[in-house]
Amino acid sequence: MTRRLPLLLLLASSVVFLASLFMRWIGSAHNPITGSQTGGLLIFGGGVSYDGWGPFGSAAAILALALVAGVGWSLVRPQVETRLPLASCAFALLFFALINAGDLRARGLYQSAVNHHVTVHVGAGAWVGIACATVALLEGAALRWDEVARRPSATTVVATALTLGLLVAFLLPLLNVHVPQVEAGAAFGFSFSNLSAAVTFAAGLACFGLSLWRDGMPTGGRLCAAIGIAVLVGGNLSPLGTHHHWSYEAWLQLGCSLGLVALALVTSRAPRIALLPVADAAAVVAASLLVVSTLLPWQTVCAGGVCGSTSGWMLTATAVAGGLAVIFIVLLLGFQRYVGELSVGAVIYAMVAGYGIAQAPGRLGYGAPLGFAGAALLLVIAARRLGSVPPDRKRLLVRLVPLTACLGFLVLPVVTMMGGFVLAHEWRGYWLWLEVGAILVALRLFGRWLGGPKDDDEFVLLPVLLFALTVFDVILNRRAFGAISWVGWLSVSLCLLLAVLGWLERTSRLENLRIPEEVWRVDRLPGES
Repeated sequence: MTRRLPLLLLLASSVVFLASLFMRWIGSAHNPITGSQTGGLLIFGGGVSYDGWGPFGSAAAILALALVAGVGWSLVRPQVETRLPLASCAFALLFFALINAGDLRARGLYQSAVNHHVTVHVGAGAWVGIACATVALLEGAALRWDEVARRPSATTVVATALTLGLLVAFLLPLLNVHVPQVEAGAAFGFSFSNLSAAVTFAAGLACFGLSLWRDGMPTGGRLCAAIGIAVLVGGNLSPLGTHHHWSYEAWLQLGCSLGLVALALVTSRAPRIALLPVADAAAVVAASLLVVSTLLPWQTVCAGGVCGSTSGWMLTATAVAGGLAVIFIVLLLGFQRYVGELSVGAVIYAMVAGYGIAQAPGRLGYGAPLGFAGAALLLVIAARRLGSVPPDRKRLLVRLVPLTACLGFLVLPVVTMMGGFVLAHEWRGYWLWLEVGAILVALRLFGRWLGGPKDDDEFVLLPVLLFALTVFDVILNRRAFGAISWVGWLSVSLCLLLAVLGWLERTSRLENLRIPEEVWRVDRLPGES
């Protein structure tokens, strides 16, 4: 019971955090708004009201759902609790709760400037969410108290300081926002910090990578994580170029990320010279091509004889593809885990980005073909990995229905994203991460059905997590557009079907499932002699 109490408190705090996202996080003293705003810059009657579903709120929601799933799995299977990064996930949840509140406050200040400087304040939802995330972190630390109470080494202390410095550097621009001057109904002197998708990936990798700096952890993993953080920070800062003024927060981000790389190099053991397998080396090259392409122009727009270009990190879908490619390289070289889902996920978002740019005014920049080449090569390598596993034809035939359901679920968000594009960088940023998480979970589930063992808890756990992500996404779409589309209903139905099939596979095996013989006995109807 002593061990279960922190788990139960962690579960409760995660659930309450999810509920807090539907409360008001940012509001104004005078707010005649009757509707609800979901993190958007909407202006109604001079008031300000935002719930917690901002760009970082959906990322925090995924972390909270991951905690709920992890704790639930630990309560059912106590032996897996020590293998799950619950403390790291709770730490990331607290950071994203803080940055979400800061980002929504900055947006509220912008709206207040346009609405004649109404007073903006932090609502109860933000305080509840931050408090729940803090409790979750404390309970996560209690679960790892033996490691937390151990005296840290100098390397651990320096790495922790650099990681916290990096996270603070992401927060500082949002804490220093002031109401700008207003002229002719427009706000001047106000600019949002460059909080692109790269920040979400970099902060998440930093939070989860903090545990790699403990004594006894393999040094290769921490080096890969540190380089990945530096690449993501560089991608986030790349739009500034050399022609813009760099604030001290930008220099702090760059210094802390490079400091982590230097520390990993200094503390690493002498590397053994060994060539990567051909497939892994080709995958790294393909993913690197995609990452490098995001630093180059993906979109070029000309108007009035003047042409301007937009780099990949400034476009939402392209930045997601580049971020997934960076995480793919880190996990492939450092841990050899989850590489299949990440590679296909990066390919999906690269394809979506290209389609969105093609539908928008302008043309593809010279960085786009390089990114498409890397994505195509990555897709070929992923297909080759699947083909290298000898298929069990009998098992594939039995699992044809769940495999088809997974593919059908994956098609729905891709078609929706392609059909909903206006400009690649204006696409549904507020619950973007719910769809990213759903796509990755569906890819993972597809892989488990394709080649996973028969006795696998993920057959049940992943559909439940997928259902939760889909329900939140459907709810937010319902609040934004006033109705649930057929895509939403079909997605929920597929999740329920996958949950039922996963439960049957986990309990009685699909190949052992038989329809009772009496159902087929239609030759003897009631009343016949």
